[in-house]
Amino acid sequence: MRLRAATAGAPPATGLRGGSSAKAAAAQAAAPGPGKVRRVGYACPYGYVAVPDTAAHATALVAVGKVSPLALPAWSTYSDDVKSLGSDQVGVVWADVAAAYKAIPKGQLMNSPLGQLQGSSDPKNATGRFVMGLHVDPSFLEMTGKGIDLKGAGSLTTAGGASQAGLMASFPSDVFGAASATGLGKAGGALFTGLTNKGDPIGVMPLLRHLGIESGEQVEALLGSETGVVVGGTIENPEYAVRTRVSDPEAALAVARKALAVVPVPGLTIGKITDPDGIVAGVGSGLTASIFNRAGSKLGGNEAFREVMPDLGTASFAAYVNLARFTSLLTKDHPKDAEPLKPFNALGLTAAGGAEPSFRLRLSVR
Repeated sequence: MRLRAATAGAPPATGLRGGSSAKAAAAQAAAPGPGKVRRVGYACPYGYVAVPDTAAHATALVAVGKVSPLALPAWSTYSDDVKSLGSDQVGVVWADVAAAYKAIPKGQLMNSPLGQLQGSSDPKNATGRFVMGLHVDPSFLEMTGKGIDLKGAGSLTTAGGASQAGLMASFPSDVFGAASATGLGKAGGALFTGLTNKGDPIGVMPLLRHLGIESGEQVEALLGSETGVVVGGTIENPEYAVRTRVSDPEAALAVARKALAVVPVPGLTIGKITDPDGIVAGVGSGLTASIFNRAGSKLGGNEAFREVMPDLGTASFAAYVNLARFTSLLTKDHPKDAEPLKPFNALGLTAAGGAEPSFRLRLSVR
């Protein structure tokens, strides 16, 4: 691990050097005091801290750095990857995907889910890099990450779904929170077809057929190109709704009504909606009415929402929490408990798939 000091610039052309300070630090780590158990070692060469499991390992890392400073990757590659995050980062995590996978002990690997992946999904075929950074702004704190030049493993490079995103912007502005995902229709339809062709190994087909779902096309029609969920109401009486963006609202409504006829939900309202076209199913008259009311205040026009969701238009998954409203209602009977939470305004998460998958988690303050 290399931690870049806040005041340090780029490392010198000669790279990592042991020097007397590194040897002294390694020696100090190698001699813990009476009754103390040494769990890590460290060395401090030129603005970096190397923190492996032992002091001997720390010294070895420094020695390797003398011979091959930042050779894999070159410093310029690392620097370019960090710059691609944008803004100034106060903390950075960087990893070579292939090297990270090889570093996992074989015994642990075979007993993990990664060890069970085969073919195009096998991570051992993956190459590329991953970089993540922490950025501080006067009005928000955010963590961003992205994959760069990922190749060789289908599970790492598969696109996240449809290009149309932003269904959450159509939800009422005063909700507690919301989430949306693109591509669930195609993914669900493909899963249905795959389970049918493989003889339904997990045994879900009887349940789906009981609900009147007989084909992958019906699943795709129901979930559409984008699916969103939203929570509103009050703490005592929460309200929920699901909205989809579909190409054929009539077909989606028919599938939904057929399923609900088998498993009725008390207080549920369901119907077609436009702009974007789709269907809405909700429990709670206030929230559902607000969704159907196009003239009402929407999240897309809410400043707090827009601040924490800058990538909504390109995200394959997005989630939002109205912290200001949630915490005020949650602690209304105990105002003093809300004091530590008052600075927080909203929380937003966006993620996108593709050859360069990325995510952004942003927490805004007041």
